[in-house]
Amino acid sequence: MSFAYFPAQAFATAAPAIPPKGAEPAPTPRIPPAHALRGLRRPRILARAARAAAAGYARKRDLPRLLPGFSPRDPSELMGKLRQVEAECEKARRAKATGYCAVRHVGILAALIAEAAAPTRTLRA
Repeated sequence: MSFAYFPAQAFATAAPAIPPKGAEPAPTPRIPPAHALRGLRRPRILARAARAAAAGYARKRDLPRLLPGFSPRDPSELMGKLRQVEAECEKARRAKATGYCAVRHVGILAALIAEAAAPTRTLRA
């Protein structure tokens, strides 16, 4: 299997652990958009599909579908949440989990690519 590195800049931290029952969930990590893709290594076919999907990405249409109920306050919070969800997708893919959805994984990667490419847009656009 061949792998592709995503161009540019990566994420600072891995996805946080699940908090104990009754505890307040950990805050969403803040990742600058310019660092969202650094070090991200995924199978070439997944990377190609994500790049193609990023060309048609529309924040208003796609973000509510990918992150239901999440309303980010700034681009770094959005990138942190996307990175966190992508890490969960990658973990499920590697574990060959029955709940893994390649379409969702491609969508999350496409959102990461598109949002990293246009970090100056406002979140309410």
